[in-house]
Amino acid sequence: FAALAFRLPPASALSARPAAAASLLAAAAPLQQQEEPPTPSPHEAVAALSARPDGAVGAPGGSCAPGGPREAAVTLWAQLSLLLSSPSYVCLVLGYAAETATVIGISTYGPVFLLGFGSFHSQAACSLAFAGAVSVGGVLGTPLGGVLTDTVLSRAKRAGTPHSAQHAAAREAALVSGVICLLMLCGLLCMAAAAAVAATPELVTLFLVLMSLAVFFIYGTSAGLSRVIMLTVPMQTRPFALALQTLGLHLFGDVPSPVIIGAVKDSLAPHCGIVFGNDTASGCGGADLGHLNPQCAASPEDVRGLHLTIWIAVLWSIWAVVLWAAAFGLLLRRARRIGEGAAASGSG
Repeated sequence: FAALAFRLPPASALSARPAAAASLLAAAAPLQQQEEPPTPSPHEAVAALSARPDGAVGAPGGSCAPGGPREAAVTLWAQLSLLLSSPSYVCLVLGYAAETATVIGISTYGPVFLLGFGSFHSQAACSLAFAGAVSVGGVLGTPLGGVLTDTVLSRAKRAGTPHSAQHAAAREAALVSGVICLLMLCGLLCMAAAAAVAATPELVTLFLVLMSLAVFFIYGTSAGLSRVIMLTVPMQTRPFALALQTLGLHLFGDVPSPVIIGAVKDSLAPHCGIVFGNDTASGCGGADLGHLNPQCAASPEDVRGLHLTIWIAVLWSIWAVVLWAAAFGLLLRRARRIGEGAAASGSG
């Protein structure tokens, strides 16, 4: 209060300027009578976000412009409605779930397949060889997939200048979706080749190499897929979009996959289950830890059932290629439409 007292002019100075005070009050009256800008509903806010897919905040004429409408809190259900109404986002998430279902299913029952085919006689050696092949492919594929994506994007930026920031984001999303689709196709071909030689014990080394290459290509899609999803949705919904992606791949991918593939295996190869008892061939010192039924490898019908099961698991990943190819087509068409619109507005 003391500081304010020193700053305020004396009352005589104020009373000496009544005309100036009256003019200030007259100028402030319209501002006081001005109504507050309307607050949009959550659905209107989501519609505004969907109209700005590049995630720009404070764009001219947007909600942060002077005199513009206020920002509304976007509800969870409104974000969910926005994401589920995006065909490209749905295709990306379902394709990721199909890819995860194949990888987790084959990884879960891979040693059982090899033991049933007679490729290994030791359970410990079989598990170690299969796990090593899959791990090497995953460890190398994940970072190299990101490097490949960055290389493609850098070359695309040198090839042409986008018409706007929104056009640049749309073009990048289309290019990266094409890269992950191509990587998934390579992984599918390697898995199909591995499935073709899986039932031949003499070609077990080739099977492991092909499976390692398949995992290498498939895990190379991880970084690019996350990038495409963040470029496809508005910036304000990116955290929820990534969370919904994780929920989708668990709900439709790695959670039901081992159960379904296990049920198919038990139906097509009923003698290829786990039995308990002393098993000196398991490499576990004869401990009762469970081992594959010895009747499995001796039964041609069960061997054919195992081979058919691994083919079913591999061919399920075709959905990933199809869905990601559809997402690539949608994003490419969107990028062309945005580029043509920006070019027309720029020339006008």
